[in-house]
Amino acid sequence: MTELQEKVLQLLKDVDRLCRENNVDYYLTAGTLLGAIRHKGFIPWDDDADIIMTRDNWNKLLTGTAGKLPEGIVLNTQDEDAGLAMTANHYVDTKTAAIYRYDLTNPERTGIMIDVIIMDPVPEGEKAKKTYIDALTRHTELTSLPYQYSLRIGETTHFSFYWFLSKILGKRAVLNRIDKEAFHYSEDDSKYYVQRFAGSPHFWNKEYFGKPRYVPFENTMMPVPQRAGDCLCIGFDDDWQYVPGGGVTRSTHEFCVRSMTVPGERIAADFERRINRKSLMRTYIKRKKYRWHKRRISSVSQWTLTYLQPQKFSSFMIRNVKKKIFRSISRKRITKDYETILMHISRYNATIVL
Repeated sequence: MTELQEKVLQLLKDVDRLCRENNVDYYLTAGTLLGAIRHKGFIPWDDDADIIMTRDNWNKLLTGTAGKLPEGIVLNTQDEDAGLAMTANHYVDTKTAAIYRYDLTNPERTGIMIDVIIMDPVPEGEKAKKTYIDALTRHTELTSLPYQYSLRIGETTHFSFYWFLSKILGKRAVLNRIDKEAFHYSEDDSKYYVQRFAGSPHFWNKEYFGKPRYVPFENTMMPVPQRAGDCLCIGFDDDWQYVPGGGVTRSTHEFCVRSMTVPGERIAADFERRINRKSLMRTYIKRKKYRWHKRRISSVSQWTLTYLQPQKFSSFMIRNVKKKIFRSISRKRITKDYETILMHISRYNATIVL
């Protein structure tokens, strides 16, 4: 294990203890589950840990640990702060540091952490699945500005409308309206679990999970689903058991600065003095609005050529050119901001002992 993995493992042990004390069932998931089954521990190049639990178990954990977390530990969750970027909850050691790309637009209490992902129950049928994915994507598009999850579903999420509405009603009120469409199904009426993560909303048959079974994980035991192999087939395809001979052998987390000796609060404060958050947010917001406006322009361009009068077509072309110019400026601005971020990341990585 690396020094970082040893720290993450200690956090996993802390979470396991808290879950046992509060009768909360949970499972390793994603790369951490893959590591548990294939390597009996961390994937050699992994640098974080992911666990997953049902919505009911999450509510039980959140209530049971209120005011009882170890010193320096916090639970970051959209349940309590609608300003956070990710739908995954974070069990964070604030005595350490971990700055991710989404922290630049949605600051949160940072540190080495465990991702705690919620599983929502969903009924059988393609309609229920699509309704869930559409609502989850709209939710995440609104909270996570750096990422464009709408590209995965290939449909507009009406970001401009919901962003405008959030300025009037508040983000929490708008999110509540969206969430009612997807996060309300009962366990009894549902056949599937889906992870509340718009980047990969995997659907699993509820039968795959059952009572957590503990398997070796480094120097301890950690819980996995009863049918862990079936879960991994959905997340990593059927060849998940093969160790890659080449390809990715390092973490792909974006723009991350980590330290196990310097608190995230100190590094975040330094970033605040160097990053123009309002300007970066404006760029991300315009990019999301423009992405689908450009698609609408493309879809009606042939109709325009055929039916619009010449003067109207000229006006249309001018607007289209303006959008293309903005796209170019937007890319340059985002690239500039990323270069600034990368410069400071290089500085910190060179001076901070990880």
